[in-house]
Amino acid sequence: MNQVYFENIETEIIKLISSAKTEIKIAMSWFTNAKIFSTLLESLKYGIDIELIINNDLINNNKNSLNFEQFIENGGKLFFFKNEYFMHHKFMIIDNKHVETGSYNFTEIAENINIENIIIISDNEIISKFLVEFANLKLLSDLTSEFKRKHIANNFSV
Repeated sequence: MNQVYFENIETEIIKLISSAKTEIKIAMSWFTNAKIFSTLLESLKYGIDIELIINNDLINNNKNSLNFEQFIENGGKLFFFKNEYFMHHKFMIIDNKHVETGSYNFTEIAENINIENIIIISDNEIISKFLVEFANLKLLSDLTSEFKRKHIANNFSV
């Protein structure tokens, strides 16, 4: 069953994360949403394996960014995309059973200002393609064992 959302997206994403039984894979250009981040931290406490690929830019990594060090310390695997091209994906795979994708970055601005959408897909063929893409993105990313914030004020909006 596929579902599309144009409203209450943060709530739907949190529900989806909370439904995970074994693993979550996320490729997200920008991630500044504290509620979604908190839900991921909570999932780590329950033994959910979480892999997160983000851009290492001044939106995700600045003196006010989310505490990705806490994510790593709690067992999360943080990858910084390193390719010469910009990673602009916005998708999450839950237990290899559901894919969430759309225009919505996991940011406060996406939740509170922008007009956004997501679709949750449960089609095995489509999920397989997203799993391949996630594996390819990991090959173009560096696993980060320690998150050191850049001490530059965040003057960017997403």
